[in-house]
Amino acid sequence: SLAPYFYAFSPPYKGLGATVMGMSWARASIFYGSDRGKEILESMGMSNTMATVLPPLFVSTAVQCVNMPLVRATIMLQNPQ
Repeated sequence: SLAPYFYAFSPPYKGLGATVMGMSWARASIFYGSDRGKEILESMGMSNTMATVLPPLFVSTAVQCVNMPLVRATIMLQNPQ
């Protein structure tokens, strides 16, 4: 039966705004932080490889640590049973 799937995608969309905002700020932070971090590391004389690899690694880790409680909260709003 497809009823559970229709129920899962039907309104109310609890947590939708928080999820979309969380994804948006995370992507923006990763892109901006990676570009800016590369510029900073290259100006400090770091190799191109390290300046390319390190910023997204650190920024995405920080974003994940900040975003995880938000993701968990939106899941709890959906009341999965």
